[in-house]
Amino acid sequence: MAFRQMCSAKSLERALDYMESLGLKTGAATPQDAELLYLHKQAYLTKVDRDPGTSTVSTSRTRAWKDR
Repeated sequence: MAFRQMCSAKSLERALDYMESLGLKTGAATPQDAELLYLHKQAYLTKVDRDPGTSTVSTSRTRAWKDR
């Protein structure tokens, strides 16, 4: 019963507003967001993200992709 009280529409809206104030997106994912998530997953699965030589390259590519 307490869970239902905590998850009211008003409290959800406040939480989303707070997340936006922190700079987090609260809307639906864009196709670019989905592709970026896919690329991060592939890097994790292939362990490329753990290679020290590629971390700076992937970070700069991620920033460039987000700035589009």
